[in-house]
Amino acid sequence: MKKTYLPLNIWHLLIYLMCILIAGFGIYMSVIGLNALLAYGQYKSIILIVSGLIIVVLFLFVLIYNLHNRIIFYDKKIVITGHWIIKNEGLQFPDEIEYSEIKDVSIICANANSLKKRIKKAGYSSLRPFVFYEISLKDNETKWIYIECFSRKQRKQMLGLINDKVGLNLSYELLERKDFSIYNRKNKRK
Repeated sequence: MKKTYLPLNIWHLLIYLMCILIAGFGIYMSVIGLNALLAYGQYKSIILIVSGLIIVVLFLFVLIYNLHNRIIFYDKKIVITGHWIIKNEGLQFPDEIEYSEIKDVSIICANANSLKKRIKKAGYSSLRPFVFYEISLKDNETKWIYIECFSRKQRKQMLGLINDKVGLNLSYELLERKDFSIYNRKNKRK
């Protein structure tokens, strides 16, 4: 069995559509500039060609960055490909979890990445809490899987696959929810 999940929540679908449309516009700009250069010898159109190519590369990078984060369920383990990370920046890092190690699953909200480290160099987005599955392992460690980018239906299906493989009986609506964000009032009192 191999089941792959791509990030398909409504906001990510809109981002994908926007990236494809803007990259298409960049290709159109480059073609128009190339036509003006070859047909009419207008050397100023090189600016149009270069700017169009920059737009294409930029928005295709954003598209690939987001689509690179996949969760793959194999027969014996879960593989998380993670974001296409440059210099250890990103939300989800590559990881693997064996089904035989899983003890429990909960949902957490935290101002951190999947390595449980504060997000640096992200400006205001480092203040925003992100949603993760917290997988509790039998050796009392935990692993985080960034699930905010997946639709609710996909999250339920993932939990169902984990339930089937591990022998748990967890419901998405009844999962324990933990708040490790900087906005949790209970954390501030300690």
